Amino acid sequence: MEPVTSFTVNTSRTNTPLPKDIIRHSTHVFPSDTGTTTVADTDRESRARSLLDLAANCIKQFGQPVDRSKLEDAIGYIEQAKDLLHEGHPATVGALVRVGAALFMGFLDSADRGHLDHSIAYLQEALKLLPERHPFRSVSFVVLARGTLERFKQTGDRGDLDGFINYQRQALDHEPKGHPDLSASLSNLGNGLLTRYEQTRDRSDLDQAIDYHKQALNLKHEGDLNIPGSFSNLAVGLLTRFEQTGNRGDLDQAINYHRQALDLWPEGHPDRSVSLSSLANGLMKRFRESGDRSDLNQGIDYHRKALNLQPEGHPNRSTSLSNLAAGLSTRFKQNGDRSDLDQAINYRRQALEGHRDRYPTLSNLANGLLTRFRQTGDRGDLNQAIKYYRQAMDLRPEGHPDRPTSLSNLAVGLSTRFGKYGDQSDRDEAINYYKKALDLQPVGHPDRSASLSGLAIGLSIRFGQNGDQRDLDHAIDYHKQALDLRPEGHPNRSESLSNLASGLWTRCKQTVERGDLDQAINYHRQALDLRSEGHLDRCASLSNLASGLWTRYERTSNRSDLDQGIDCHKQVLVLRPEGHPHRSASMTSLAVGLSTRYRQNGDRSDLDDAINYHRQALDLRPEGHPDRSASLSNLGSDLLARCKQTGDRGDLDQAINYYQQALDLWNEGHPDRSASLCNLANGLLLRCRQTMDRGDLDLGINYHRNALDLRPEEHPNRPESLSNLANSLLTRYEETSDRSDLDQSICYHKEALDLQPEGHPGRSASLSNLASGLWTRYRQTWVRADLDQAIKYYRYALYLWPERHPDRSTVLSNLAAGLLTRYAQSEDRSDLDRGISYHKEVLDLLPVGHMNRSGYLSNLADGLLTRFERNRDRGDLDYAIDYHRQALDLRPEGHPDRPASLSNLAKGLWMRCGKTEDRSDLYQAINYYRQTLDLRPEGHPDRSTSLSNLATALRTRFDQTRDQGDLDQAIIYDRQALDLYHEGHPRRSASLSNLAVSLTIRFRRTGDRNDLVSSLSSFREAVFHVSSPLAHRLRASLNWLEISRKTNDSSAIEAYASTMSLLDRHITFARGIDAQYSRLRDDFSLARTVSLASEAASHALQELLPKVAIELLEQG
Repeated sequence: MEPVTSFTVNTSRTNTPLPKDIIRHSTHVFPSDTGTTTVADTDRESRARSLLDLAANCIKQFGQPVDRSKLEDAIGYIEQAKDLLHEGHPATVGALVRVGAALFMGFLDSADRGHLDHSIAYLQEALKLLPERHPFRSVSFVVLARGTLERFKQTGDRGDLDGFINYQRQALDHEPKGHPDLSASLSNLGNGLLTRYEQTRDRSDLDQAIDYHKQALNLKHEGDLNIPGSFSNLAVGLLTRFEQTGNRGDLDQAINYHRQALDLWPEGHPDRSVSLSSLANGLMKRFRESGDRSDLNQGIDYHRKALNLQPEGHPNRSTSLSNLAAGLSTRFKQNGDRSDLDQAINYRRQALEGHRDRYPTLSNLANGLLTRFRQTGDRGDLNQAIKYYRQAMDLRPEGHPDRPTSLSNLAVGLSTRFGKYGDQSDRDEAINYYKKALDLQPVGHPDRSASLSGLAIGLSIRFGQNGDQRDLDHAIDYHKQALDLRPEGHPNRSESLSNLASGLWTRCKQTVERGDLDQAINYHRQALDLRSEGHLDRCASLSNLASGLWTRYERTSNRSDLDQGIDCHKQVLVLRPEGHPHRSASMTSLAVGLSTRYRQNGDRSDLDDAINYHRQALDLRPEGHPDRSASLSNLGSDLLARCKQTGDRGDLDQAINYYQQALDLWNEGHPDRSASLCNLANGLLLRCRQTMDRGDLDLGINYHRNALDLRPEEHPNRPESLSNLANSLLTRYEETSDRSDLDQSICYHKEALDLQPEGHPGRSASLSNLASGLWTRYRQTWVRADLDQAIKYYRYALYLWPERHPDRSTVLSNLAAGLLTRYAQSEDRSDLDRGISYHKEVLDLLPVGHMNRSGYLSNLADGLLTRFERNRDRGDLDYAIDYHRQALDLRPEGHPDRPASLSNLAKGLWMRCGKTEDRSDLYQAINYYRQTLDLRPEGHPDRSTSLSNLATALRTRFDQTRDQGDLDQAIIYDRQALDLYHEGHPRRSASLSNLAVSLTIRFRRTGDRNDLVSSLSSFREAVFHVSSPLAHRLRASLNWLEISRKTNDSSAIEAYASTMSLLDRHITFARGIDAQYSRLRDDFSLARTVSLASEAASHALQELLPKVAIELLEQG
């Protein structure tokens, strides 16, 4: 809920002639009595007439100011005359009118409320006695209208306002066309109706007020000094109607009339500053409606001119200072120019010093400071804002009509401080003030619905912090009550629909209740329907509807929801043309939607469009703009996504650069600095995975540590930072195998889990992360306890997700992967079958068209391939190939994961070819491997893998067809793959072995000794490549030994020694792990069936190396 901002608009009022003049003009009017009279009656009447003549003479002698003694004499003469005449006597009526008018004159001079009340009473009594069309009726209506208006100004009594409007209407009826006071009477009636509209919101009063002001203006003749006032009055009415209906025509006319009024006030005229302010306010309203920057700049310029006409001590100077500050604040919101915000705050401080009513200035100054805090993170500004909100509240004590507003504003400030610094006392105090505001507005109070909304928003904030479902449920209930108080036709109904929709949307994210989400979207649609083309809040409704559709899309992957959401954002962008203050925000939302659609359908044009919109949004947010950091981060994220598809290093470097710029915008201590540190760290970690640059990895981890330091105990995002740091340490472990990184990673994941106890919404994610870390440690240490714990935590995480929760599929997939990993260790068939079963369940949870369906198809296919390798069930293999084909179909040209699907399908076909010797499978596999390679150009991180796979498939086809071309190509691809693995890469040993195998085959076919030399050299390098896994090196050593023996190469002795050494290490490591040890016996049957040590010694003796023979025997 945004704080309430006050604006001051000055208008001129036109009054009819003073009652003194009316009394003077009518003193000669005395009706004669034609009935029968006695001598006594004649004498009494004669005395009464004399008294009335004396009263008339006193009235004629009134001076300026009114002579109090003359007034009292006149009233006394009239009262005596009234006593001499019988009730209903014609002369009595004249006396009542005279005394009523005289008393009103006395009130104007003395402000004596008693005079005013008696004046109204006398004139109302006279009206009862005056016949229709009597000339005194017009006089009475005029004076009564003025009297009830004055009393209304004092008391605010609605009855007096209604009386004024009634009497003024009747006065108009008695004024003939051409009467010199007709225009003034029309203006007064228009002003009265406008005042009543402000109380009742009766549209008919507003329309009539505008009509009367138009009539008054039409009666003005050229040169009339009151024409500027009539222009201003009419403009005020039109502006008021615009605020209710959003009719742009009314706004444009109002601005035009204010311009005409200004043109008619010459330089130096005392009302010129008022017209300048009124015109400026109209232009500001039009800017907020259209986004036309010229209106905003003109409005600020006119406010400056008005201020210059009001020097120190001028009664309206503080108002002008406030108006100018409001304009500068608005311009700051558009362009982010800090100087505008700073000036606004400065002007409001000045206004505070000389303002008679400090409350609105205090509130607006607090609003400005709150805004500056949100840009700079300066806690001093936030604390001052809250201080001023408190002072404003103190100026509105219990019983004051503005107290609820002041309570709500203070609640906003406290809620903001709580959101940034987590002080629960601020949160609770904010809720308390919202409740107090509501308590001051019982059922039937016109502002109750607003307080219900405020309290609902406050409870929603608390829910966002502590996750107490009761708060959210209460918030939704209050929003519903507010909506019930705003029926069809209520000007704020669309606001309540929107708020209620937002609450339901939030609850649906917590409970996965589809009904809430569908209702939220329905309410947003209703709000949008009430905000037709041209409505000021149409953009907001379009944006809200887009958000709801986006959430439902995330749940259901219903493409139509995503497409509709993008369409809504496009409409918003059209409504915010060049120069509109929120155009950059619309571009950002549209870009996010397009990025999402890209991730679903792989359409590169969507991603390119998203990056383009993010760049445009960034251009609209220059240095100093409060949202520049967000644009930098968004652009960085999409460039990162494009890099993942294309492998374009330029995109990755730009992304990291933008993340760095975003971080630089947040100084030490800024509450958003930790988020920027996380983004930059993630970018660096991705570049590390592409370039293997350890510096990026270490820097990324360092930034994650810095982010964690900024999120101490009880910080709501500390678990997130712990998880980020843990994941980055896990990445470094995978690069360096430094056990301390892995252990720290698991430790941080455990701490994150401890901070998310039972019931915490993030607990399942922490369980899953911890499970992943333990699983990784298991793969290093083969400690079964880690694997079992990992599976246990995955099961716990799965338990926390209900059947329809959108994250259930992810946990199922991880659990399946863990079970398949345990199967690889223990070969427990139940783990394999359950893993495949879970992968199938994941697939069943995802409807056709789900954005992640292709990935889960691939996972299931991989599990089936694993089972095929165990039991050689052709059905598993065929299903695996079929699922890989389905995954490929879901990843069309341009999809970032298409290369992986092509490679997976090729592998399955290659395996089936090995079982069936069906050449069509092999040819398809080679074709798919070639397509994969084409999609992984120079610089792509997986190009080396694709080269190796293609080389292996070509070598297989050579074995079938003996086509030398296939073997030569395989060697070329093996060499290219090897070139991509740097000296420290863990897969370099395997790549060297692949090349050596191909060269050995060609040597055997062609007898070219160069191939043999290169083969043995490659095997030797593979064996001594210490950065590669032990199993890869052992296989290379066995191959080296076999070939060197068969070719009688001198390196055989070294091959024997290395093989025995590596085999001993590997057996020691694998002993106790049944499946690993069994597989080791199967894979290395040569080592099992031949006494390797004896054979090695024998070979050494043949080479006349007895000392070496003894050493080899001792080693064995």
